[in-house]
Amino acid sequence: KDLQAFAANAVFVLRKTGGSLRLKAGSRFLSSFLSREQ
Repeated sequence: KDLQAFAANAVFVLRKTGGSLRLKAGSRFLSSFLSREQ
């Protein structure tokens, strides 16, 4: 649950900050981070 909250918050922050490049980089980071946690 904490991990889901972290991911949701990270996505929210990225969207708020704006920038498709940042969003793509953030998505890649989250994907690698989540795969590492699993």
